[in-house]
Amino acid sequence: MNKQLFNRVADIAKENVELSAEKVELAVIDDIQQRVMATNKTLETADKVIEISQNVNRVLNGLSDDVKFFNKYKEVALQDLKMHKKELDRLLRDAEQKAKDLGVPLKLASPNFQRAKQQADSLDNEIRLLQNANLEFDI
Repeated sequence: MNKQLFNRVADIAKENVELSAEKVELAVIDDIQQRVMATNKTLETADKVIEISQNVNRVLNGLSDDVKFFNKYKEVALQDLKMHKKELDRLLRDAEQKAKDLGVPLKLASPNFQRAKQQADSLDNEIRLLQNANLEFDI
């Protein structure tokens, strides 16, 4: 009977070792599941970072294009507006003088005089706005 008891104890010990091995294998599966969950959270964060970088780059590229346009055309537009203003002022003075020389009311001599005068005032305003237009950063 001792031999039977010894064999039974050996069998139970062997079963416990097998169960312990299965528990270790199950623990590895739990570790894998936890790692997958943690990895998924990190992947979500990474995806959000990528999306944000793409959005920011799209906005910055648009801003960069706007800054380049500003830098390229501000002075050109300002000089052109000043030239148009100078020429328009000269034409308005000439129209006033010719109407005076002819003794004709200005409205009859130049029906577009008032509209041209308003545009000259608008040019003054636009020139002032453009001179004060500045960017707080440059590219």
